[in-house]
Amino acid sequence: MNYHFVDRVLFLDVKGEGRIETLKAFPRTEDYLDDIFRSPSVVPSSLLLETMASSGALLISACYHYNVHALLLKIEEVRFFNAVHSGDRVLVRSQLLGVHGEVAKTVGEALVGETKVAEARLLFLHVPWDRTIGRGKESFILRVLEWLGLERTPTS
Repeated sequence: MNYHFVDRVLFLDVKGEGRIETLKAFPRTEDYLDDIFRSPSVVPSSLLLETMASSGALLISACYHYNVHALLLKIEEVRFFNAVHSGDRVLVRSQLLGVHGEVAKTVGEALVGETKVAEARLLFLHVPWDRTIGRGKESFILRVLEWLGLERTPTS
C-alpha cells in the first residue's frame, strides 16, 4: 500500500504567518478501512494524525523553499473530538508557531465540514535534503540519536 496524506494544497502562506490548508479524502475503497477491531467505516486516528503531520511537514518544507526535509520528532499534544468516516473529506489547517535551531513547532486542526475532529501540536526536525539522503547522513543520524538521548554504542 502507498499512502498519500495530502491530496491537495488549498492555501499556502510562507511569507506572513506561515500557514497552510490541505485537503485529504478518505475513500471507502481503501484497504486500511478493512479492520476487525473497529467499525469498518471509521478512519484510524493514527492516519488522521499522520494527515495533520504531513500538512505541517509540507508547510515547513515550503517555508525553507523546499530545501529541507521535515521529520516528525514529537507529538506534544493531540486531541480527537469526533470520528472520521470513509467518504469524508478532511480539511487540515496548520500554522508554524516557531523555529528554534533545527526544530520547528506547528499547530494543526482537522475539520470535516465545519466540525473540528482533531487538533495537534507537533515538533519537527528540519534538515537539508543532502544531509538526509546524501553526504553527511551518518553524522546527522548520530546527532539525532544524541538529541533523543539514545547514544549509539560501538559494537565489537
